[in-house]
Amino acid sequence: MSRYSEESDLEISKADLGKIQLEDAIDLFLSGKRISVITLAGAADGIFSGLLKEQENSSVAEDTWSHIEDVREKTGLAYAGKRTKSNVFNEWNEHRNRLKHHDKRDEDFIIFSAFDAAYNAIQRAILDAEKLGITLKNRQELENWLIENIYM
Repeated sequence: MSRYSEESDLEISKADLGKIQLEDAIDLFLSGKRISVITLAGAADGIFSGLLKEQENSSVAEDTWSHIEDVREKTGLAYAGKRTKSNVFNEWNEHRNRLKHHDKRDEDFIIFSAFDAAYNAIQRAILDAEKLGITLKNRQELENWLIENIYM
């Protein structure tokens, strides 16, 4: 029981927790609040990735890396440059991590496209949610917004 309110403790599955975080991230994205989207969608994707791994399934990030390795192996080309898996995953998570953490090695300012980082975080989380069979209440609203504002 909470010490600060009369509310009962919350018992929630990790899948539902990730779903709520992602739906909230989409709502924030649609309202133009991009910064918090990156962290919230990243948290949801972290849950979804863990659930997929627990099911012995791969996340979208893992699938993408596997594709990069397949192309490298089949063509002999330096597809995605000479980056390692660790380098690539760090690049993909750079903005999320820089928004959450600060240490003495970091600069005091960050320059990045909040829109692009938020969009990418949401898309990655959505794809992992779909692999888990999770349906989002505001998925169509996001698609409509993207069609009206980006794709047209």
